[in-house]
Amino acid sequence: SSGINAEYGDDDDDYDTVEAVTEFNAVVAKANAVVEKGNNLPSDVAEMSKLLQKVCLQNKEFLRVSVRAKACAPADMPIVIKPMQDAIAAVGEYRDKNRASKQFNHLSAVSEAIGAFGWVCVAPRPIDYMIEMIGASDFYINRILKDFKDPQGL
Repeated sequence: SSGINAEYGDDDDDYDTVEAVTEFNAVVAKANAVVEKGNNLPSDVAEMSKLLQKVCLQNKEFLRVSVRAKACAPADMPIVIKPMQDAIAAVGEYRDKNRASKQFNHLSAVSEAIGAFGWVCVAPRPIDYMIEMIGASDFYINRILKDFKDPQGL
């Protein structure tokens, strides 16, 4: 499995022990598990899981940098968040390029919720933003559940 250590060359830096970063390791671990399970799914779902993992890794990297840095000047924020924004945008672009996929609802569920990773730019209550973004995927999740409940829908 490709984890955060291989991707970013973590070492024993003190900032990796900050609670925000250690807590986010659980998210990264789940993303790594999704990628592993995704390898057994149709190729477009497997690819989407890898894109999701990249968003998680970029989000963690943003946290790692944030705990070491002084407050970012508003003018610099677009530069600082660009790698994360690019990773999030790649998810939507992949979904849009695969509209004919039999797994389009799966791709859309991820694509609609992925914006929740933009929580780092929301103040003062990013949780409200995250709930709203994740809720945007409910339509597609419900379609997936309906399709898998009805064997004819597969």
